[in-house]
Amino acid sequence: MTLAIPLQYSQSQHLTCTLEVNGLAAVFLVDTGASNSCFDQEKDTLFSLQPKGEQLPMTAASETPLHVRESQKITLSSNQQTLMRLPLMLIDLIPINNALQKQGDPPIDGILGADVLQEKKAVIDYGKQQLLITL
Repeated sequence: MTLAIPLQYSQSQHLTCTLEVNGLAAVFLVDTGASNSCFDQEKDTLFSLQPKGEQLPMTAASETPLHVRESQKITLSSNQQTLMRLPLMLIDLIPINNALQKQGDPPIDGILGADVLQEKKAVIDYGKQQLLITL
């Protein structure tokens, strides 16, 4: 079975989608180059994300080093259809959201990365502006 998740283009031509994290709507930037899916560490309480372990260094495409903490497994869903349970990397999204806002984009809550896209055999249909996910 395949689920079609609507995609939107931001002002800066990034693709975004709305998914649910533990039942609450969250805006994700779709990033096929990000190895791990990430979420804003400032919103861990709101979305019932339980951090675990110590902060770890993480490399990114920017010069600014990132420090991340893994969350306990969360439920990622779309229209109340569970996609998967997985931990998210909790990171400081302020620098990313500041850069997006300078380009006229609204802030994001998280980044949907290759870990989810590969596991769910995702296909981006640019013509229909949909992310197709295999359930």
